[in-house]
Amino acid sequence: MNTSDQPTGPEAKLAANVVAAVEQYERDRRGAGSTSDDHAHRLDHVYHLADSYTRNRDDAAKLGEFLDGLANELDLADFRALRLASDAVVAATPRAILAAANHGMKPRRIAEQIGLTPARVYGILREEQKKQLATMAESAVRQQVATGGDPGETIAFYEAVRERQPEGLRGGTEELLEVLREAAAKQQAAHDDPAAE
Repeated sequence: MNTSDQPTGPEAKLAANVVAAVEQYERDRRGAGSTSDDHAHRLDHVYHLADSYTRNRDDAAKLGEFLDGLANELDLADFRALRLASDAVVAATPRAILAAANHGMKPRRIAEQIGLTPARVYGILREEQKKQLATMAESAVRQQVATGGDPGETIAFYEAVRERQPEGLRGGTEELLEVLREAAAKQQAAHDDPAAE
């Protein structure tokens, strides 16, 4: 994931504090015994922290008080746990976005719910779809080579298709050709140097 997507400054502190709060809540819950209702409310404290942060983030003095309070409330192990959980959530965000889109949710609605701009959600969807396309292309090229075929023939076929398409409709074919070429190059490199695979 791009490091520019990683939270910095107050956001990083909040993320770390949220994870620590969740960890503390879970420790407290386990210590007091749990019921089935505990699972339904396990993120209440996280939502409370997020709401408090949102209310205070535009006022430097209030934000400072809020962050100081969290810093005094949590120990270093809590901060570590929050940071790691925050990293996991950031890393899982593209998967959650793709899953929501695959279940029919529109990108604008995803953006509203996850707290990103619609442009960023569209970008993540394009990136994830391209990764999936690349995986499928690599598999198809491996299978083609394994059965004695030539990936160059498939590439030539799609190049001919692209040439027959109106210029404004070539985008999808261009993407497919790009990933097919990359997959064919990887396959050729693996064939030339089996240890590189």
